[in-house]
Amino acid sequence: MARFKLKLVFLSWLVAVFLVSTCNGQQVGTNCTDPRVRRSWDTYTATEKSLYLEAVGIAMDKGLHQKFVQVHTEYMSEKEAHGNCMFIYWHRILLLGYENMLRNNITIRGFAYDGKTVVNVWQDPKNILYPFFKDLPYKYADYVDAKDLGNYSYTYAMSGGLATFYQKCWTSTEVSATTTLLADERQHRVRGGDTGDLYPIIEPGTTYDEKVKRWNIALYEAARIVGYEEEAAKDQMEMVMCQYQEDCLGGVVDYTDLFRANFGVEGHPRCYTLLQYLDSGDRVIGIPQWKAITNRFLPCSAYKKKDTPVSDFAKAVSELKKGLGGGKSPDNYVSATYF
Repeated sequence: MARFKLKLVFLSWLVAVFLVSTCNGQQVGTNCTDPRVRRSWDTYTATEKSLYLEAVGIAMDKGLHQKFVQVHTEYMSEKEAHGNCMFIYWHRILLLGYENMLRNNITIRGFAYDGKTVVNVWQDPKNILYPFFKDLPYKYADYVDAKDLGNYSYTYAMSGGLATFYQKCWTSTEVSATTTLLADERQHRVRGGDTGDLYPIIEPGTTYDEKVKRWNIALYEAARIVGYEEEAAKDQMEMVMCQYQEDCLGGVVDYTDLFRANFGVEGHPRCYTLLQYLDSGDRVIGIPQWKAITNRFLPCSAYKKKDTPVSDFAKAVSELKKGLGGGKSPDNYVSATYF
Protein backbone atom coordinates (compact mmCIF):
# COMPACT_ATOMS: atom_id res chain seq x y z
CA MET A 1 0.00 0.00 0.00
CA ALA A 2 2.84 2.39 0.87
CA ARG A 3 4.46 1.70 -2.47
CA PHE A 4 1.19 2.42 -4.26
CA LYS A 5 0.73 5.75 -2.44
CA LEU A 6 4.24 6.86 -3.32
CA LYS A 7 3.56 5.90 -6.91
CA LEU A 8 0.48 8.11 -7.01
CA VAL A 9 2.27 11.08 -5.46
CA PHE A 10 5.03 11.06 -8.03
CA LEU A 11 3.18 9.74 -11.08
CA SER A 12 2.63 13.29 -12.33
CA TRP A 13 6.35 13.80 -12.90
CA LEU A 14 7.32 10.22 -13.63
CA VAL A 15 5.03 9.35 -16.51
CA ALA A 16 7.27 11.12 -18.98
CA VAL A 17 10.49 9.34 -18.24
CA PHE A 18 10.56 5.64 -19.12
CA LEU A 19 8.44 4.34 -21.95
CA VAL A 20 7.59 7.94 -22.62
CA SER A 21 10.92 8.39 -24.31
CA THR A 22 13.51 6.76 -26.48
CA CYS A 23 17.14 7.78 -26.47
CA ASN A 24 19.50 9.74 -28.68
CA GLY A 25 22.90 8.11 -28.63
CA GLN A 26 24.13 5.50 -26.18
CA GLN A 27 23.22 6.34 -22.59
CA VAL A 28 23.28 4.75 -19.18
CA GLY A 29 22.09 1.18 -19.51
CA THR A 30 20.83 1.57 -23.08
CA ASN A 31 22.04 0.88 -26.60
CA CYS A 32 19.32 2.53 -28.68
CA THR A 33 20.03 5.40 -31.03
CA ASP A 34 16.55 6.63 -31.98
CA PRO A 35 15.63 10.22 -31.08
CA ARG A 36 14.17 10.56 -27.62
CA VAL A 37 10.52 11.65 -27.86
CA ARG A 38 8.24 12.13 -24.88
CA ARG A 39 4.56 11.38 -25.35
CA SER A 40 1.42 11.74 -23.32
CA TRP A 41 0.75 8.89 -20.90
CA ASP A 42 -2.65 8.18 -22.42
CA THR A 43 -1.13 7.45 -25.84
CA TYR A 44 0.61 4.31 -24.60
CA THR A 45 -0.79 0.80 -24.75
CA ALA A 46 -1.80 -1.18 -21.69
CA THR A 47 1.35 -3.29 -22.11
CA GLU A 48 3.61 -0.23 -22.20
CA LYS A 49 1.94 1.30 -19.16
CA SER A 50 2.23 -1.97 -17.28
CA LEU A 51 5.94 -2.22 -18.10
CA TYR A 52 6.54 1.32 -16.88
CA LEU A 53 4.68 0.76 -13.61
CA GLU A 54 6.56 -2.50 -13.12
CA ALA A 55 9.86 -0.64 -13.50
CA VAL A 56 8.76 1.96 -10.94
CA GLY A 57 7.73 -0.85 -8.60
CA ILE A 58 11.16 -2.48 -8.92
CA ALA A 59 12.78 0.89 -8.23
CA MET A 60 10.72 1.12 -5.04
CA ASP A 61 11.64 -2.40 -3.99
CA LYS A 62 15.33 -1.60 -4.53
CA GLY A 63 15.07 1.65 -2.56
CA LEU A 64 16.11 3.78 -5.54
CA HIS A 65 12.77 5.51 -5.98
CA GLN A 66 12.82 6.61 -2.34
CA LYS A 67 16.26 8.16 -2.81
CA PHE A 68 14.88 10.36 -5.57
CA VAL A 69 12.03 11.30 -3.25
CA GLN A 70 14.60 12.33 -0.65
CA VAL A 71 16.42 14.47 -3.19
CA HIS A 72 13.13 16.18 -4.00
CA THR A 73 12.18 16.80 -0.35
CA GLU A 74 15.57 17.46 1.28
CA TYR A 75 15.44 21.03 2.63
CA MET A 76 18.23 22.68 0.64
CA SER A 77 17.34 20.83 -2.58
CA GLU A 78 13.67 21.73 -2.19
CA LYS A 79 14.51 25.41 -1.75
CA GLU A 80 16.62 25.31 -4.88
CA ALA A 81 13.91 23.48 -6.82
CA HIS A 82 10.83 25.53 -5.97
CA GLY A 83 9.80 29.15 -5.74
CA ASN A 84 12.49 30.49 -8.07
CA CYS A 85 13.37 30.77 -11.74
CA MET A 86 15.35 27.50 -11.74
CA PHE A 87 12.23 25.37 -11.27
CA ILE A 88 12.14 23.93 -14.79
CA TYR A 89 15.88 23.27 -15.01
CA TRP A 90 16.16 21.64 -11.57
CA HIS A 91 13.31 19.27 -12.32
CA ARG A 92 14.70 18.56 -15.79
CA ILE A 93 17.89 17.33 -14.13
CA LEU A 94 15.96 15.22 -11.63
CA LEU A 95 13.80 13.62 -14.32
CA LEU A 96 16.76 12.79 -16.53
CA GLY A 97 18.49 11.14 -13.58
CA TYR A 98 15.33 9.20 -12.75
CA GLU A 99 14.99 8.13 -16.35
CA ASN A 100 18.56 6.87 -16.37
CA MET A 101 17.78 4.82 -13.28
CA LEU A 102 14.72 3.20 -14.88
CA ARG A 103 16.47 2.63 -18.19
CA ASN A 104 19.39 0.98 -16.42
CA ASN A 105 17.00 -1.91 -15.74
CA ILE A 106 17.35 -1.39 -12.01
CA THR A 107 20.44 -3.65 -11.88
CA ILE A 108 23.11 -1.34 -10.44
CA ARG A 109 24.72 -2.42 -7.16
CA GLY A 110 23.60 -0.30 -4.23
CA PHE A 111 25.99 1.28 -1.74
CA ALA A 112 25.46 1.95 1.95
CA TYR A 113 23.76 5.26 2.59
CA ASP A 114 22.54 6.43 6.00
CA GLY A 115 19.91 8.84 4.72
CA LYS A 116 21.34 11.68 6.80
CA THR A 117 24.52 12.86 5.11
CA VAL A 118 24.02 15.43 2.36
CA VAL A 119 26.14 14.46 -0.64
CA ASN A 120 26.65 15.64 -4.19
CA VAL A 121 25.17 13.07 -6.56
CA TRP A 122 27.57 14.26 -9.28
CA GLN A 123 30.80 13.93 -7.28
CA ASP A 124 30.49 11.00 -4.88
CA PRO A 125 30.89 7.66 -6.69
CA LYS A 126 29.74 5.85 -3.55
CA ASN A 127 26.36 7.55 -3.60
CA ILE A 128 23.63 5.24 -4.81
CA LEU A 129 22.39 7.86 -7.30
CA TYR A 130 25.80 8.83 -8.69
CA PRO A 131 25.68 6.57 -11.81
CA PHE A 132 22.44 8.20 -12.94
CA PHE A 133 23.71 11.79 -12.76
CA LYS A 134 27.44 11.52 -13.46
CA ASP A 135 27.13 12.13 -17.22
CA LEU A 136 24.58 14.94 -16.99
CA PRO A 137 25.66 18.60 -17.36
CA TYR A 138 26.51 20.45 -14.14
CA LYS A 139 25.20 23.93 -15.00
CA TYR A 140 21.58 25.06 -15.12
CA ALA A 141 22.38 27.06 -18.25
CA ASP A 142 23.02 23.78 -20.07
CA TYR A 143 19.40 22.73 -19.50
CA VAL A 144 17.71 25.73 -21.12
CA ASP A 145 17.07 23.87 -24.37
CA ALA A 146 16.00 20.25 -23.95
CA LYS A 147 16.88 19.66 -27.61
CA ASP A 148 20.52 20.56 -26.94
CA LEU A 149 21.58 18.13 -24.20
CA GLY A 150 23.83 15.92 -26.29
CA ASN A 151 22.97 12.25 -25.77
CA TYR A 152 20.22 13.31 -23.38
CA SER A 153 18.39 15.64 -25.75
CA TYR A 154 14.68 15.09 -26.15
CA THR A 155 11.56 16.56 -27.70
CA TYR A 156 7.81 16.03 -27.43
CA ALA A 157 4.98 14.51 -29.41
CA MET A 158 1.95 16.80 -29.34
CA SER A 159 -1.67 16.63 -30.34
CA GLY A 160 -4.91 18.43 -29.63
CA GLY A 161 -4.84 21.83 -27.96
CA LEU A 162 -1.12 21.75 -27.17
CA ALA A 163 -0.30 21.16 -30.83
CA THR A 164 -2.57 24.08 -31.77
CA PHE A 165 -0.70 26.36 -29.36
CA TYR A 166 2.65 25.26 -30.75
CA GLN A 167 1.65 25.71 -34.38
CA LYS A 168 -0.43 28.88 -34.23
CA CYS A 169 0.62 30.96 -31.22
CA TRP A 170 4.12 32.08 -32.22
CA THR A 171 3.24 35.76 -31.78
CA SER A 172 1.07 35.36 -28.69
CA THR A 173 3.60 37.05 -26.36
CA GLU A 174 4.70 40.67 -26.37
CA VAL A 175 8.09 39.84 -24.85
CA SER A 176 10.13 39.22 -27.97
CA ALA A 177 13.16 37.96 -26.07
CA THR A 178 11.25 34.94 -24.82
CA THR A 179 10.33 33.86 -28.33
CA THR A 180 13.77 34.10 -29.90
CA LEU A 181 14.46 30.37 -29.72
CA LEU A 182 10.98 29.54 -30.98
CA ALA A 183 11.32 31.99 -33.85
CA ASP A 184 14.68 30.53 -34.82
CA GLU A 185 13.21 27.04 -34.68
CA ARG A 186 10.25 28.06 -36.81
CA GLN A 187 12.48 29.62 -39.46
CA HIS A 188 14.65 26.51 -39.47
CA ARG A 189 11.63 24.29 -40.05
CA VAL A 190 10.28 26.51 -42.80
CA ARG A 191 13.60 26.37 -44.58
CA GLY A 192 13.66 22.59 -44.23
CA GLY A 193 16.86 22.41 -42.21
CA ASP A 194 18.81 19.42 -40.99
CA THR A 195 16.37 16.58 -40.46
CA GLY A 196 18.64 15.20 -37.75
CA ASP A 197 17.67 18.01 -35.37
CA LEU A 198 14.97 17.39 -32.81
CA TYR A 199 11.65 19.15 -33.24
CA PRO A 200 8.26 18.51 -31.68
CA ILE A 201 6.25 15.85 -33.47
CA ILE A 202 2.71 16.91 -34.31
CA GLU A 203 0.39 13.92 -34.14
CA PRO A 204 -3.27 13.73 -35.19
CA GLY A 205 -5.66 14.61 -32.43
CA THR A 206 -7.89 11.91 -31.01
CA THR A 207 -11.68 11.92 -31.08
CA TYR A 208 -11.57 12.91 -27.44
CA ASP A 209 -9.32 15.89 -28.25
CA GLU A 210 -11.91 17.10 -30.73
CA LYS A 211 -14.77 16.67 -28.26
CA VAL A 212 -12.95 18.62 -25.57
CA LYS A 213 -12.13 21.39 -28.04
CA ARG A 214 -15.74 21.72 -29.15
CA TRP A 215 -16.91 21.60 -25.53
CA ASN A 216 -14.61 24.50 -24.69
CA ILE A 217 -15.81 26.49 -27.68
CA ALA A 218 -19.46 25.89 -26.82
CA LEU A 219 -18.98 26.95 -23.19
CA TYR A 220 -17.02 30.05 -24.17
CA GLU A 221 -19.55 31.17 -26.77
CA ALA A 222 -22.46 30.54 -24.39
CA ALA A 223 -20.74 32.67 -21.75
CA ARG A 224 -20.03 35.52 -24.17
CA ILE A 225 -23.61 35.49 -25.51
CA VAL A 226 -25.02 36.20 -22.05
CA GLY A 227 -22.60 39.07 -21.48
CA TYR A 228 -19.43 37.73 -19.88
CA GLU A 229 -16.25 39.50 -20.96
CA GLU A 230 -13.36 37.37 -22.20
CA GLU A 231 -11.62 36.82 -18.85
CA ALA A 232 -14.89 36.30 -17.01
CA ALA A 233 -15.95 33.77 -19.65
CA LYS A 234 -12.71 31.85 -19.07
CA ASP A 235 -13.36 31.92 -15.32
CA GLN A 236 -16.80 30.47 -15.95
CA MET A 237 -15.32 27.71 -18.11
CA GLU A 238 -12.80 26.85 -15.40
CA MET A 239 -15.56 26.49 -12.81
CA VAL A 240 -17.55 24.26 -15.16
CA MET A 241 -14.53 22.03 -15.72
CA CYS A 242 -13.88 21.73 -11.99
CA GLN A 243 -17.53 20.91 -11.34
CA TYR A 244 -17.40 18.33 -14.14
CA GLN A 245 -14.41 16.70 -12.46
CA GLU A 246 -16.32 16.63 -9.19
CA ASP A 247 -19.53 15.24 -10.68
CA CYS A 248 -18.28 12.94 -13.42
CA LEU A 249 -14.60 12.04 -12.97
CA GLY A 250 -14.45 10.70 -9.45
CA GLY A 251 -14.40 13.95 -7.50
CA VAL A 252 -11.97 16.69 -6.49
CA VAL A 253 -9.87 15.96 -3.40
CA ASP A 254 -7.68 18.08 -1.18
CA TYR A 255 -4.00 17.40 -0.46
CA THR A 256 -3.52 14.67 2.14
CA ASP A 257 -1.85 15.42 5.46
CA LEU A 258 1.04 13.14 4.44
CA PHE A 259 1.56 15.04 1.20
CA ARG A 260 1.50 18.38 3.03
CA ALA A 261 4.01 17.12 5.58
CA ASN A 262 6.36 15.70 2.95
CA PHE A 263 6.38 18.76 0.72
CA GLY A 264 5.54 21.61 3.08
CA VAL A 265 2.48 22.45 0.99
CA GLU A 266 0.00 25.11 2.07
CA GLY A 267 -3.28 26.04 0.46
CA HIS A 268 -5.43 23.76 -1.68
CA PRO A 269 -5.64 22.51 -5.28
CA ARG A 270 -7.23 25.08 -7.59
CA CYS A 271 -10.38 23.07 -8.31
CA TYR A 272 -10.83 22.27 -4.64
CA THR A 273 -10.81 25.99 -3.83
CA LEU A 274 -13.24 26.83 -6.62
CA LEU A 275 -15.66 24.14 -5.48
CA GLN A 276 -15.57 25.59 -1.97
CA TYR A 277 -16.58 28.95 -3.45
CA LEU A 278 -19.36 27.33 -5.47
CA ASP A 279 -20.68 25.36 -2.50
CA SER A 280 -20.74 28.48 -0.31
CA GLY A 281 -22.44 30.57 -2.99
CA ASP A 282 -19.54 33.02 -3.25
CA ARG A 283 -19.29 32.12 -6.92
CA VAL A 284 -21.93 30.95 -9.36
CA ILE A 285 -21.78 29.23 -12.74
CA GLY A 286 -23.80 31.58 -14.91
CA ILE A 287 -23.55 29.81 -18.27
CA PRO A 288 -27.10 28.80 -19.24
CA GLN A 289 -27.64 25.08 -19.70
CA TRP A 290 -23.98 24.34 -18.97
CA LYS A 291 -24.81 20.80 -17.86
CA ALA A 292 -26.68 20.10 -21.10
CA ILE A 293 -23.79 21.56 -23.11
CA THR A 294 -21.32 19.41 -21.24
CA ASN A 295 -23.42 16.27 -21.55
CA ARG A 296 -23.70 16.77 -25.31
CA PHE A 297 -19.92 16.51 -25.77
CA LEU A 298 -18.86 14.49 -22.71
CA PRO A 299 -21.80 12.36 -21.58
CA CYS A 300 -22.16 12.14 -17.82
CA SER A 301 -24.87 10.28 -15.94
CA ALA A 302 -25.08 13.11 -13.40
CA TYR A 303 -26.11 15.53 -16.15
CA LYS A 304 -28.68 13.43 -17.96
CA LYS A 305 -32.23 14.74 -17.87
CA LYS A 306 -34.28 12.84 -15.36
CA ASP A 307 -37.94 12.09 -15.97
CA THR A 308 -40.14 14.12 -13.64
CA PRO A 309 -42.21 11.80 -11.41
CA VAL A 310 -45.88 11.82 -12.37
CA SER A 311 -48.39 11.92 -9.51
CA ASP A 312 -51.40 9.60 -9.35
CA PHE A 313 -53.67 12.60 -9.91
CA ALA A 314 -51.79 13.60 -13.06
CA LYS A 315 -52.00 10.03 -14.32
CA ALA A 316 -55.77 10.00 -13.69
CA VAL A 317 -56.21 13.28 -15.57
CA SER A 318 -54.19 11.90 -18.47
CA GLU A 319 -56.32 8.77 -18.61
CA LEU A 320 -59.47 10.89 -18.41
CA LYS A 321 -58.36 12.91 -21.42
CA LYS A 322 -57.66 9.76 -23.37
CA GLY A 323 -61.08 8.37 -22.43
CA LEU A 324 -62.87 11.53 -23.50
CA GLY A 325 -61.04 11.39 -26.77
CA GLY A 326 -62.52 7.92 -27.33
CA GLY A 327 -66.12 9.10 -26.93
CA LYS A 328 -66.70 7.96 -23.34
CA SER A 329 -68.59 10.15 -20.90
CA PRO A 330 -66.83 11.27 -17.71
CA ASP A 331 -69.30 9.27 -15.60
CA ASN A 332 -68.58 6.05 -17.47
CA TYR A 333 -64.83 6.61 -17.18
CA VAL A 334 -64.91 7.29 -13.47
CA SER A 335 -67.19 4.32 -12.81
CA ALA A 336 -65.03 1.95 -14.82
CA THR A 337 -61.83 3.21 -13.27
CA TYR A 338 -62.57 3.57 -9.60
CA PHE A 339 -65.60 1.32 -8.83
